[in-house]
Amino acid sequence: LSAPRPNPAPGAATLDLDLATAADVSVGVYDVLVRRVATLAEGAQPAGRLALRLADAALAAGVYVVRAEVRGSGAASVVLTQRLVVTR
Repeated sequence: LSAPRPNPAPGAATLDLDLATAADVSVGVYDVLVRRVATLAEGAQPAGRLALRLADAALAAGVYVVRAEVRGSGAASVVLTQRLVVTR
């Protein structure tokens, strides 16, 4: 999961998720109270680069965590996180 750009983000932000193989993906944005405030991707995704765009107009200024959970064909899942700062 790449770092959000731009960060801090006064408007929309973009992240990339590189998948070596096809996988089930869940990417969400969480506030400091650990509430999911946005969903960027959900479900099966093919191998390759997944471009994720967050139009943060609905988000209040503050610090958020972007959390990506990748579940491949094996039993284990991988969780990746990045910090995102929204400014106004």
